[in-house]
Amino acid sequence: VTYKTNAFSMLAEKFPDTDRLLVEIFSWDDLKKAVAAGIKHPMPSFLWGDNALEQILEAKRSYGVKFLAVHTSQVEINSALMKTLSSLGFIIYAFSSNNTDFVKEKLGGNIIFGSYTDFWEPKNSRFNCPTKDHCRTY
Repeated sequence: VTYKTNAFSMLAEKFPDTDRLLVEIFSWDDLKKAVAAGIKHPMPSFLWGDNALEQILEAKRSYGVKFLAVHTSQVEINSALMKTLSSLGFIIYAFSSNNTDFVKEKLGGNIIFGSYTDFWEPKNSRFNCPTKDHCRTY
């Protein structure tokens, strides 16, 4: 997962396998730019307002969005919406889950497909951070 950049043309040109590239997108304008630059799998993280379902369906219609990024706090707050989106075929990644139990509980179920954070150890299936000061993400 590549995020926090809007160098969409460079990513589309330089990334070795763009079919495997997910790019987190932070605005409608950047979504339009990313798709125009050749990003095959934009992953909006800005569609979680009052009209979330309507906005997400519009992003799918207009830009082919099928991957979504959502903060872990929103997974809990909007669990019914997450289940609806999963049933509609959206692939949801939760970010900033510095919590082993959250990832183990939600990952691979019918809510989120994947998770990304700063200190997750896939080998050990756990969250691990060198110091507490470094573990504050979002």
